[in-house]
Amino acid sequence: MLYGQVRTASVVIAAMLLFAATLGAQQPNPSKRCKYQPDPDPAQIGPGNKNDDPYDFAYVSDYNTNDQKYRRRICDDSTTAEKKVRFDWPITGLKGRCPSGGTLSEETPCAPTPDSGDGELTYDLRSTKTTAYKLSSCKAPSGALVSSLTGYVAIGIDLIPVDLMFTSRHTWSEFSYGIVNKSSTPIKVYWKEFADFWKQRDPKQYSEVFARLVKEGQISGSPDTRTITVNEGREANWTLIFKDAEAKGQYAKVEIYGPEAPESSKEPDLAGVVALYLPLAKSDTVASK
Repeated sequence: MLYGQVRTASVVIAAMLLFAATLGAQQPNPSKRCKYQPDPDPAQIGPGNKNDDPYDFAYVSDYNTNDQKYRRRICDDSTTAEKKVRFDWPITGLKGRCPSGGTLSEETPCAPTPDSGDGELTYDLRSTKTTAYKLSSCKAPSGALVSSLTGYVAIGIDLIPVDLMFTSRHTWSEFSYGIVNKSSTPIKVYWKEFADFWKQRDPKQYSEVFARLVKEGQISGSPDTRTITVNEGREANWTLIFKDAEAKGQYAKVEIYGPEAPESSKEPDLAGVVALYLPLAKSDTVASK
């Protein structure tokens, strides 16, 4: 009886080991996982791959002519002691911490096709040379500007996935901005050019919209703080009036922080660049509702 029990246990253990080996064999290569598929036009620059034990990640910079989207992505399968890596890719504007098996990604409207160039990607205290499309050569196309940013924020010692979408539209004197938080946690957002411009140019109008969004439960906090806390699963939309102005499409840095981060934080959990319209004044007249 004992022999039968031991034999059965051995078979179970062998099956478990075989299952684990099969899982290991199926672990995706980050360079394959990081590719944009399909991507027929134009050919993508990259993806680059960096295998440097215990670092294992891939990165890709791509432009899709069909929808005029500039796309960049970092896929991390590193097995560092912390099981996470901090990336900084200045040429693309993408920056953030990423756990093993995770992905940082961003899409921004861009017209025409951006120029390519060389730049370093820093990971922890190391760096590698990359070839990528240069964000600085992008021009904002006409129509609605829609950008997306995905990555992670710190809550305690954990990195929690976040997914955000930013929109900006312009119709005559109306300038509209939206922040959609598709994540399962509140997120602190510092959309620098948007918030700084309207707080300084028309603080009354900005504060009125802010108060309405707080009342509706879309956001939390105060208009006096640097960041805007967009609640989980919510969409915050501003429509602001600026008469006698033209719209200028441009790009703004956006910094993302976890809900526990103090307002004095200097290092964002995630950072990228999104497109937006800002008024280009024909006069100094500011509309009031």
